[in-house]
Amino acid sequence: MAPTLPVADAQHPDLDVTVDISYVRAKNENPYTKFCRTRYRSPGLTHAVDLIDHQIVRHIKRSNVRMIEAYRLNGQRIGTLTAEWPWSEYDTTLELKRQIFRLVDDGRISAQHNVDYVRDGLNLIHAQARADARRKGRLVSRAGTMLAREQQQRGPASGGPGTVEPPPPARELPGAP
Repeated sequence: MAPTLPVADAQHPDLDVTVDISYVRAKNENPYTKFCRTRYRSPGLTHAVDLIDHQIVRHIKRSNVRMIEAYRLNGQRIGTLTAEWPWSEYDTTLELKRQIFRLVDDGRISAQHNVDYVRDGLNLIHAQARADARRKGRLVSRAGTMLAREQQQRGPASGGPGTVEPPPPARELPGAP
């Protein structure tokens, strides 16, 4: 009989999961926990008002930070927490999420209320990868490398729900070979 891995729980997470401890907060609203500048909520957390201002254990899968698993400190499962909008619409890796927030911090995209800045960030990264490919030819592109990693972990970042439509193809310059 082949050896098997134990069932994932609060004490034994999957191998690609980061475990951390964080507080549950609530200010005139439903309880939430914050990770990577984004609030995460769930019905299970909403009904656990006794956890407000107390710590919980979070299991964060780096290959998809749309949802994270939450547990009480004693190991009892709270449930799956979902990121707030617009992050709840996209399956993204932790690396890509951090890159999009860098674009926000640099002022290259705007993270205003009711603006899908995740889509704007993904479109900007796609455009940068295309521009790098035209300009640099076969040289390595930082944006292209990030998109390749994202595709490797999550699948292509185009088409289907929860993904971004690819930008239109680049136009040929007049007189270009």
